[in-house]
Amino acid sequence: MTDPLRLENRENPKGSRKEQVARSEAECQDPIEKHNDSLLQYIPGTSYLVDYAIEHFSAEVISVENLPKTRPPFPCLTGASNTSNSYKIDKNLYPNIVAAGVDTLELNFGVAEYRYPDMFRMLSDAKSEAVSAGYKGRRGIAVDWFGHKFMMQSHGSKGGYEYLLKNGDIELQVMPNARGGKPSPELRVVFRSPYLWRVGEITAYNEVIEFINEWVFLEYCKVSRADLCVDMVMPLPKINRMTQLVSLARSKDLYYGGDFQSGQRETGFQFGRGGITCRFYDKAYEISVKGNSHIVPIWTANGWDVESPVSRFEPQLRRRFLRQFDTNMDFTTFQDSKSDIWSYVTEKFIRIIEPGSATRKENAKATTYWKDYQDCARLFGEQYGVLPYKQLSLDWQRLVPQAIGCMASAWARLAADVGDLNATLILEKEWGAPLPKEVIEAGLLLKARFTHMS
Repeated sequence: MTDPLRLENRENPKGSRKEQVARSEAECQDPIEKHNDSLLQYIPGTSYLVDYAIEHFSAEVISVENLPKTRPPFPCLTGASNTSNSYKIDKNLYPNIVAAGVDTLELNFGVAEYRYPDMFRMLSDAKSEAVSAGYKGRRGIAVDWFGHKFMMQSHGSKGGYEYLLKNGDIELQVMPNARGGKPSPELRVVFRSPYLWRVGEITAYNEVIEFINEWVFLEYCKVSRADLCVDMVMPLPKINRMTQLVSLARSKDLYYGGDFQSGQRETGFQFGRGGITCRFYDKAYEISVKGNSHIVPIWTANGWDVESPVSRFEPQLRRRFLRQFDTNMDFTTFQDSKSDIWSYVTEKFIRIIEPGSATRKENAKATTYWKDYQDCARLFGEQYGVLPYKQLSLDWQRLVPQAIGCMASAWARLAADVGDLNATLILEKEWGAPLPKEVIEAGLLLKARFTHMS
């Protein structure tokens, strides 16, 4: 039987460390050169690494004797929307928009069972190797995990995830003990921005689901974080946060670039914290500083002239906010809710208005560029008119007086027609228990009102 679990073992595991590092650098340098020549010339179905990797040479190959149990795989998402082919924007409808889509995606998976009981022994060996490598292993140890190359990190991640694997496309955070996703998900997948823009989030989701189904029986999938964004050809506007901003967010921060001491240039704004955080910033300037230029070819394909400034509005949505649209916000529901979420964020959560256009800011007109952002809801799919709702934290001590008041009103209304005794007997029969005296006392005070109405 072909072994699905293996590490990068070489025929000469005792070779020179310098030769091994040189070979790793050469293997990882080739994708980087392709990346510099054309920003989107990635090898289909593969990922790239931006740093050299020290491979795991001395690990034992694990043989799996137990066949996986029969169980239907976790379903992929059928249909195609927001794939790489649909990032082409109609310039007649959106003349200034050069990109719109999902820039960041994090999914939580509940694990019913792992298919191979001994597979984590390999990850433990690789993690120990990364720890013992010290500074040389700071980028991790290269492993082949079910046909995909990853860097096994020397540490876990926050939340109790013991194993952390990274590559140029995704990040895997894994707990080795399956408990059906309770009380917390055992598997978390972070989709990197270049991967999402290269293939689209639906294709990326389906590819990851097919990969995970090879070694996991999944219980559920929920969206933990999603960042929507729209890039518009325009300079970052000057915003007076006192007169032009209408927002439900309490936190409003201004960021500067260039000389951080004197703040010579405003580079962006941030509104809100926690469940929803909105950023409005100079994306072209960020690319010039950080070099994350994977989005540039999409801009160019949508008519960007390479020189004009580009501003991005980007709501960061976490589960605390997403569950207000659906308590079980899985990936399919998120796809159906993207347009409604964008409309809520740009029309209810935050608006940038023309100062002096109305006596009340709530009734003021939005600026021209903000109307363009609001109209971009159609780029995220069909709208269904769904609005968020907040789950209230109920206080039982407040509910008890409300219940007594409702029962007292019912008793008083009935007593006005059939008398006190008959009203008590009827309600006790319906209630199935004797009425508390507090109900009758409150009902006597209300009885006169209903008697007058009769």
